[in-house]
Amino acid sequence: MTDNVNAFNPNTGVFTVPRTGNYIVSYSLSFGHAQIPANSYVEISIKSSISTNTQKSRVVYTRAGGTQMSSYMTKTLKLTAGEQISFVAYQNSGIPLRVEPSE
Repeated sequence: MTDNVNAFNPNTGVFTVPRTGNYIVSYSLSFGHAQIPANSYVEISIKSSISTNTQKSRVVYTRAGGTQMSSYMTKTLKLTAGEQISFVAYQNSGIPLRVEPSE
């Protein structure tokens, strides 16, 4: 993560917008390798504290088998000073998956 103004709190996963403007927000997530059932998906979301316009990305895995589930998105968002954005992930494989750390 690039955060030159220390607006991201790694303990809560929340970014507090320091000043109003356009922001490029990128989010990627990878789970550990696992045997997953057909039609499993991983969905990631960027949620705002003041807007109901949640940004989402969903990747569907139509075939069963061993794979590493992952998803990513990059959005340009108009954000307001003091607004908080957070990052959420869902997966429906029915098995516990470990989030892979980035390098």
